[in-house]
Amino acid sequence: MPIDSHKKPTERDFQDFHRYHTNTWSGALGVMREVQKYYFGTADIWADYYARNPLVARNSRPPFNPSLFASRVDQAVASLAFEPKLHRRPVGEGMAHQGHADELEKGMQALLHDSFSQVTNFPPKLAGKNLVLFDYTAAQIMLNTTGMTRPEKRDGESSESFDEREMEWLFNEQHWNPIKVYIPTPGEVLMDPFETNPPVAMWKQRATAWDLAETITSAERRHSIYRGTYPQFDEAFTRSFSFSDPYEEKDFIHWYTARWHGIYLGTGENLIWEPNMMGVQPFIHDWAGDVISPVGEKFDLANWVRQAIMYRIIDEIVMAAQATVSDQNLLLRNAFTPYVYEGDPAELAAKLHQTGVLSANPKDISLLEQPQALPASFTQREALEAGIDRHTFSPLEAGFADLRTETATGAAIRAERAGRTFQSIRTKMEHLFANIASHSSKIIYYSNKVLKDSDIFKEIGVGDARVRVVDMEEQFHFSVTFEQVDIASKIQAEQAMWQAFDRGIVGPAYARRVLGIENEKEASDDALDGLLQRDPEFIQEMLVQVARKKGLDEYADRKESQLKVLRLQRMQQEQQSQLPQLTNGNSEMP
Repeated sequence: MPIDSHKKPTERDFQDFHRYHTNTWSGALGVMREVQKYYFGTADIWADYYARNPLVARNSRPPFNPSLFASRVDQAVASLAFEPKLHRRPVGEGMAHQGHADELEKGMQALLHDSFSQVTNFPPKLAGKNLVLFDYTAAQIMLNTTGMTRPEKRDGESSESFDEREMEWLFNEQHWNPIKVYIPTPGEVLMDPFETNPPVAMWKQRATAWDLAETITSAERRHSIYRGTYPQFDEAFTRSFSFSDPYEEKDFIHWYTARWHGIYLGTGENLIWEPNMMGVQPFIHDWAGDVISPVGEKFDLANWVRQAIMYRIIDEIVMAAQATVSDQNLLLRNAFTPYVYEGDPAELAAKLHQTGVLSANPKDISLLEQPQALPASFTQREALEAGIDRHTFSPLEAGFADLRTETATGAAIRAERAGRTFQSIRTKMEHLFANIASHSSKIIYYSNKVLKDSDIFKEIGVGDARVRVVDMEEQFHFSVTFEQVDIASKIQAEQAMWQAFDRGIVGPAYARRVLGIENEKEASDDALDGLLQRDPEFIQEMLVQVARKKGLDEYADRKESQLKVLRLQRMQQEQQSQLPQLTNGNSEMP
């Protein structure tokens, strides 16, 4: 029976879920580990050869760690964009709704970028690398509880010390970011592979016994605060555990549903059960391509990983590496060819050692004949590299072009062709981070409902990018784009946009989107301000107002007279512009 994410899970639920998804993911994780070896350069390129030839001694072939696989992965990752731009549609018509959507867009954008800067691995880039390598990535969106609650005065603490801590908290509260975003390593999190927002997730971690004990202590403090105030905390509990070495590492597993959070030791002992204050299961995941399973065969998740772009070139990588090793071996054998001597070789070696000169009959000395490289080996390597290019992209498409001779149009075509190869990954990146933004807004909103007695959630943000939680109105949908910065393509798009704008084909809103202007209302208001500031009548009116405030009445009177003249001229011009229309239309003059 599927797990009801709204009910408190039982220990049996935990065990069944863990066993089922461990088996489901085992094959896929095995393939991921295989792919990862080629990226880190630890794969044995002769493993299949030894398996097919059991009589050949292990390590009889020279080892080689080809860099081609890692370089193609890094080139593919570099072809992606990593600056997500959030977009949110207004919930109604009119500039007021548009302005509201722009403010939420700006605030969430700032929160996510700040969250990305708080971790050592930049989440968009790491997610992109996982999608390139494995065709799969997961993401974790957590509530940042550090500094969330107002400090309390400690026993024996002086008033000065407490006031200093409280002032520091009040300052940090103005720049408090409630969101943390991580990209976990595949295999750390077990979820239903068929759902992007699974109702249940298990997160495997490893930490010191001391850190785990601190986690339990924090949970106990949390339970004591909210028990009785929020009935769901009445079922919460913690269980301590004994340890002798605080630095002993412990394996444990987090269990998450939208309503519950638990921690189990690797031995199966349940340490924590408590309500999930976020109100959302914090893990999401996605696959890059249109993954399929073999027809008529039993489902195996490993087949999904085998559809990754980089997995498909492993055979070509191995064969090219083997050919390189073979050619290098032939080169060395020919460069350091041993001598063949018809007499006593020990005697010849002694003479060579003593005098440095070969002293023997030249007819008795010859070089050992060595095999030569076959011309077909070079043809084969070229074919292998061409196959790798077809599955990924050529060096030219990767950006290694001759900028002295390449035209802007040629560069745009090259960039567009390279972009098509990894378009599915780019699209999934946009879907994933749109989901991250939506998940983040849900966590903020639902956490605010749980902690409704706290002021900290009323307005959050980074710097001047502020978001009022009440303004979210339970509208959590965001879209995300990753702009691919290609100068040639960008220039062409802008030129085409200005031509269409001049012909009246597109309007200001479309032009702003092409130019990368994110806050439409702010840009519109700024454009109107610019028009006003260039209007002579507006300038004269502002001068009159400023002069009156400064007590310069005589100057103000002169400017006011000039303003009346300007208005009269404008009215006359408007009347004259209407006269041709009246006469040409055979209308009677008023």
